[in-house]
Amino acid sequence: MREMALAELERLGAELDIYTGSSLAEEEVFRFRLFPPLPVSRQTLVWGFHLLRQGREKGQKSLPCIVLPPLPPLQLLKASLLLENRPGRYTWGEKEGMLGFACRAGFPAGCGELSPWIEGRRVPGLGEQIRGFSALPESLKGLVGRGFLDLKTALKVHSLPETVFRRLEAEEGRLTFSQRRILLVQLLELSARKALPAEEVLTLWEDALGSGDPLEKLGRLRYPRLTALEDRFRQIEAGSVKGSGITLSPPSFFEGDSYQVSFRFTSPQALSRKLQALQRLRSQSDELFSLLH
Repeated sequence: MREMALAELERLGAELDIYTGSSLAEEEVFRFRLFPPLPVSRQTLVWGFHLLRQGREKGQKSLPCIVLPPLPPLQLLKASLLLENRPGRYTWGEKEGMLGFACRAGFPAGCGELSPWIEGRRVPGLGEQIRGFSALPESLKGLVGRGFLDLKTALKVHSLPETVFRRLEAEEGRLTFSQRRILLVQLLELSARKALPAEEVLTLWEDALGSGDPLEKLGRLRYPRLTALEDRFRQIEAGSVKGSGITLSPPSFFEGDSYQVSFRFTSPQALSRKLQALQRLRSQSDELFSLLH
């Protein structure tokens, strides 16, 4: 181990300056140099750029370093990952930097064999995932990068107008992760089925987000037949048992051959009222069963 001047370190190759989430050393840690020496190999700084910048800010003249033997590029990246030691917590931007370094070093297959140090587990298709992220529109990359949306959904809906994704950011406190995913997929399916131009897609999106229940708004448009069944069911329910304390439940998506009725009563008179409501329901039972399929 030896001391190297900051000016000398700053002249080294910085191809591995890819980490944006590195934690700065605490004041005491930095003052007493209780951090690993910065590794140098083949005129390349392998790791520690955050410490180098921190040293410059604090007026340091030199930092402790260790000179490694010449290593092949993939081993340099592995060494860098081992020192950074944040498996499963790297940002997509950092992973883009890893893939870029690997490809420039002649490993076009990507980061599959390094995935245990990147993700904490083996992910054979990690390179393809990173490439998919890189190809996304910037606004959509931002949503995925902040954990606002998952990569799989982003890749599926990337053809939507970019304004859709920028507008979705404003709903961060209103919609859950699952709701955002479902809404975007429904919007994509609607726009594809009706071959909507971008202007109409944006109008539809604004109308949905401006409604009290965006999921219901798009869902009714996405599934018109189911919506019609639900509307007719509610009409029958309102004309027969609504307000009676009886709960009438259809099978999911009206796929089945039976309904469920439940109620409670505390007196003969209450039971009589329930039976009267059920008699009204019986008079509409033919139409009620016609809704099932």
